[in-house]
Amino acid sequence: MTYDTFKQEILAQLQNLMGSNFDISTKEILKNNNLRLDGLIMSQSGLNISPTIYLNYYYDLYEQNVYDFDEIVNQIVSCYEQNKMDKDFDIDSFTDYNQVKDHIVYRLINLNQNQELLERIPFVPYLDLAIIFYYSIPENDLTSDYFHGATASIQINNEHLDMWNVTVKDIYTQAKRNTHKMFPAVVKPIAEVLKKFLTDNNCEIDYDSLEPLKLFVLSNSTKCHGATALLYNNQLQKCADELDQDLIIIPSSIHEILYLPVSAVDDMDYVTQMIQSVNESEVSVDEILSDHPYLYSRESHKLVCA
Repeated sequence: MTYDTFKQEILAQLQNLMGSNFDISTKEILKNNNLRLDGLIMSQSGLNISPTIYLNYYYDLYEQNVYDFDEIVNQIVSCYEQNKMDKDFDIDSFTDYNQVKDHIVYRLINLNQNQELLERIPFVPYLDLAIIFYYSIPENDLTSDYFHGATASIQINNEHLDMWNVTVKDIYTQAKRNTHKMFPAVVKPIAEVLKKFLTDNNCEIDYDSLEPLKLFVLSNSTKCHGATALLYNNQLQKCADELDQDLIIIPSSIHEILYLPVSAVDDMDYVTQMIQSVNESEVSVDEILSDHPYLYSRESHKLVCA
């Protein structure tokens, strides 16, 4: 079955299952790093907000024979039920900047790989990256039990700034105040992360070989868009001071970065090649942050492209 046929069959089957109370359609959505996906929108009468479910992912599962067609349909329905909102989103409050501003946060993406997206949204250039902005929906507005302790967000676009009569500088200032409070930084030694991974997967562990690793993971409390933690005030300086050295920053993904003391790296070209290799083989296209390392200086308190 071709993807186009799969998409049409999914729409027809879901419409039949969900009934006339639902308006089911697809919309092409531009994601990070110029990735374009088909978003399945299942709009229920009486609700003004609906989760977006990406059909491309389910077609891959179908092609790989992980699930048959009927199982895919059931998976999509289950995904919708888990992620749906139980009440309308308060649009009136969203139009009022004073009610929105305390929930504006920022994220990091690649600058060069997102030129089309950045034409539509406010951003602040940061080295070869871009700081973009989201409205983080308050948890008490996420009425589904599935969302307890989770986050949902709305990307801020240029029209929102016009509606609020604010500037990019305004929301950037607000995001700097909010993000580190709402999503505090978390630092863990890579040895600790590997131990947990190996233990959870019932692998034999040579703990002694892990301890000497001077490699650390920096993310946030949700492990989602945690690379943004490198923007937090004095965060990299604190990491560098603890090691008493400058830092090499490895952009693992948009969700986390790795860092290590500069003395641990003999060949920066090798680090660059490693990052590029991992991005090509292990990281989803829309989760790639950058393809080279960065250097943080304790003396100048600055991050630069290495």
